[in-house]
Amino acid sequence: MRPSSMEAYFSTPRPLNFLLALGAGLAVALVWLFIQTRRRGLPLPAVLMLLGLSVVLGGFLSRLEYLLVESPYIEEWPSVFFAPRGIREFGFMGAVAGVLLSVWVTQKVHRLRGLGNAIDLPGLLAVFFARAAEVFVPIGTGPYVD
Repeated sequence: MRPSSMEAYFSTPRPLNFLLALGAGLAVALVWLFIQTRRRGLPLPAVLMLLGLSVVLGGFLSRLEYLLVESPYIEEWPSVFFAPRGIREFGFMGAVAGVLLSVWVTQKVHRLRGLGNAIDLPGLLAVFFARAAEVFVPIGTGPYVD
């Protein structure tokens, strides 16, 4: 049986299950984020800036953290920065650092206070669902296993 294009890209079987669980969890976290920010009276442009910066900075810092911590070969960094070999090859702490940096930048640009307090529960929900979705990523199934 020929693997789908997603299974050829990721080094784990059935990556769609992981991505669907992750997407559902992130959708719940986003809904809760908009409820929290509306309840606190925070402006929509600030929330959208926070989300955009979180995606950009979180994605960049997660890859950088993975490469600095996990990859001992500096020569391969350019080739694997945008093409992870497996679905687990993302740096979790780098993503968290990107979100925290995004909160700080957004608060400075929009002269706000309390944006970090509004994102705490939705952030915990996103982390919970991201870690729970890893049940679909079995250990020991990558190309390194004979």
